[in-house]
Order: sequence, then structure tokens, then C-alpha cells
Amino acid sequence: MKQSPEDFFREQERIGELVSKFECNVFDDGTTAVWFDSEDIEDICNFYLELGKPEKAEKAVSLGERLHPTDELMPMLRAHVLIEEDRAEDALELLDTVSYKSDYYWHYLRMGALADMERWGDACKEAEAVRRFDQNDVKIVLDISRVFSDRGRLDLAIRYLLKADNNSADPDLLNAIAHCYEEMRRYGDAMPYAERLIDIDPYQASAWQLKASLHLDMFEYEKAEDAYEYALAINPDNENIVFSYSKLLMFEGKEKRAFQMLDDFALRVPQWKGICIMLRADSYFYKGDYRKAHALYYKGFDKRLFLADSVVRYIECKSILQKWKGVVSVGSFLLKFTPDDVKLTEMVADAYACQKQYAMSAKLYRHCLRLEPESVYLLLRYGSLMLDMQDIKRAYYAINKAYKLMPAAAQTNLMMAVVCYLRKEYRRMYHHYRSACQLDKSMKKLFVQLCPEVKKYVYQLDSLARKCQKAGIENVEEFMFRKK
Repeated sequence: MKQSPEDFFREQERIGELVSKFECNVFDDGTTAVWFDSEDIEDICNFYLELGKPEKAEKAVSLGERLHPTDELMPMLRAHVLIEEDRAEDALELLDTVSYKSDYYWHYLRMGALADMERWGDACKEAEAVRRFDQNDVKIVLDISRVFSDRGRLDLAIRYLLKADNNSADPDLLNAIAHCYEEMRRYGDAMPYAERLIDIDPYQASAWQLKASLHLDMFEYEKAEDAYEYALAINPDNENIVFSYSKLLMFEGKEKRAFQMLDDFALRVPQWKGICIMLRADSYFYKGDYRKAHALYYKGFDKRLFLADSVVRYIECKSILQKWKGVVSVGSFLLKFTPDDVKLTEMVADAYACQKQYAMSAKLYRHCLRLEPESVYLLLRYGSLMLDMQDIKRAYYAINKAYKLMPAAAQTNLMMAVVCYLRKEYRRMYHHYRSACQLDKSMKKLFVQLCPEVKKYVYQLDSLARKCQKAGIENVEEFMFRKK
């Protein structure tokens, strides 16, 4: 039986009060002056895990273990925390110590831990054990599919979703199947489920929006427009529908209709006015009219309510127009919400470098490299920055690592030539210089631009190399740099 909206909000309010009670009455040493039932501990733990805060969930479990040392729910909650901390093996060991092994939650946790370890066959066995508790309960099937889809196994997720679909009229199940197929890029398979959702309730705007999205995925723009029109007629003040539909119209070159739609929406729902302006700015950005786009981005940007994609384009616009202080200001703000966005971090790092704030730039580049340690592009960028800072040691480390990852690239050989020259390793310098020029003739001019003081020296070596080749000397570099 489905939970009514009233019951849902009442339950959320209860959990909110419970978490507040926990945070106000549990001391730093983990002790408390108030009582929490084991079910209370479970609700608090799940609340924090859903927020992605396993450290706080762990604190709740520790309290539960003190208050209820013999309750077998506690080791299972502890195992759940371990799984969220990517400690699947430890979670399995702990679950094996639980004496009551026929619990739904026990099998569910084992399924998650085994899936984390990529033991898919064993994870599927646990999934079947979970299903046996109630094969008609859609929530159980959705929980199973989520375990597999979150770990990239959409094929297993859809398998269990389809097992539950026996001409089902459950909107949650049909929606999950459609979205799973969409994520698998099997848009044709997803469409019947979107249409079934519409058949069940033709006045459900989200079902029409899903249908529009699938038509978009299949490049059926006219059909997508029709579906968006239905969705908009049902719920004209839904921002997701308005924004998605306006983006489609702008993509099709129907800016006038899109702008009118956004203007009307902003009048009806003033809180979204800023985003409507920024979506208009996106249109000018894609046309290459960066000054007009920047003016609209500036007018519409609101730190309280924004679309991250539009803000990124705002930052790109500032970067193109070389408004470096603005890139740092807006980029640093957005990084608070997306600290692991490498592209955004790099843009802010470059803006710092352009203002000669090399230390801040280097700090951000090091963060990028922690996220993508084998990115040749980032290694070369960081190496170039270290050269600007005259830190030859770190420059060499980064550039040499990039070269080892991609030894047959002209750019890595060129940068190795530059850093070897600065280290006074002239033989290695010339080796990488020649390799770069053989791969791309334009590297010769670029190398001379980067190291103008070696222009005459390199040209003399090139001349000598040609003479050696004419004389039939095979190993030119060995001959040129031989000890005399």
C-alpha cells in the first residue's frame, strides 16, 4: 500500500525532529542524556546515509551500540555504514557474525557489498533472496534495481525491473523502467513505458515530459514539441518543463517563441526570473555573441537560485572576454557546490595564473591532478605553470610523467625538450626536440618561441644533423654528443 502525501510529510517531519534531538543531545564523546530506541537509531543512520554523510551515520551507530548492545540491528547498521565507506569486505565479515540471517535487511546489505566487490553472481543470489520476501512489492524491486544501477550494471537493474512488470499499473515501476532504458540509450524500448504512464493518467505532466525527453533522445524534435505542449498545458508553472522546452526551441532556432515563453513564465513566477534571463544568455553564447551573452548573464546571475550549466557558460564567457577577476569570483562560488568539477577548477586556475597569482593556480591544478592523476593535458598545464614559477623540479616531474604516459606525442616531447634545456641536459633536450619536430614540423617554431636563447644553438645542431645524415651516420645524436 502506497504512502499518502500527508503520511510522507508527517514522517519526514518526525525524522527531522528526531535528527534535531540527536544533534542537540549527543555529546562529543558519543554519550547522551536522552533515550533513543533502536528504530530511532536506524532512522537517524539512514537519514545521514541518504545525505552522503557516513561519518555522522557512524556516530549514530556507535550510540546505538552503547544503548542496545545485544540488538542485532546495530551490526547491520554498522555494515551499512561500512558499505557507504567503500569497505565492502569488512561489511561482509561483520554480517557473517549476525545470528539472524533471514532478515530482509541482512540480504539487502549482502547484495550491496557483493555488488561493490563485483561478485555479480553472488549479488544476484542475494537479490533473489530479497525478492522472496514479497515478489509483489514494487518497492523491493526498485531497491534491488537501484543497487545495480548505482554500480553501473543497468543490464541487471532492468532484469529485475522487468520481472516485476506483469502489465503493472504502478507508476513508480513504469517510470523506473523507462528511465533505466533511457540511461541504456534504448530509447525505443523506453517509449512504450512512457506511453503506458500516460494511459494510466493522461493528466500527469511528468509522463508527458518523459515522453518529450525520449523523442529528443531520438532526434524527433516535432514530436518532442508536441509532448512538451501537453506537459505545459497540464502544468504551465513547472520550471523543469518550461526550461527544457525553451532550450529545445532555441536549439531549433525558434528564439522568439522561446524568449516569449521565458518572459511569460518569469512574470507568473518571479522567483525564476534570473534563470530565464540566463537561458536567454545561453542562446547568444552558442551564437558566439559573447558580449551580449555576458551582459545577460551578469543581469540574471543570482547566487540564491541558479542553473549550474548556465553559470559554467557565464564563466566561459568571462574567460573568453578575459575578465579574469570575474572568472575567479563566480568560479570560486560555483566550486563550493561542485568541488570536483575538473573543467571548472581548471578555468579558475587559469584565471589566477593570468593575474600572476601562481600559488593559487598551482593549488587548484594539484587538486585537478588528484582527481585525474593520469591526465596528460593537466600534467602539461601544471608543468607549464611550474615553469612560469621557475620551479624546475616540479615542472620536470609533471612533464616527465606526461611524457611517459604519451611518449609518441609532439606536445609531450616539446615540453620535455624545454624542461631538459632548463636542466642543462642538452643531449636529452635535442633528442626530444627532434622527436617533436618529426611528429609535427610546427614544433620547431614553437620551441624557439619558448626558448628564444637557444635559437642559434638549435639551428646549428640541425645543420650538423643533416650533414651527419648525408655522411651516412646512422645514430646522429650519439655521434653529435659523443665525448671528445
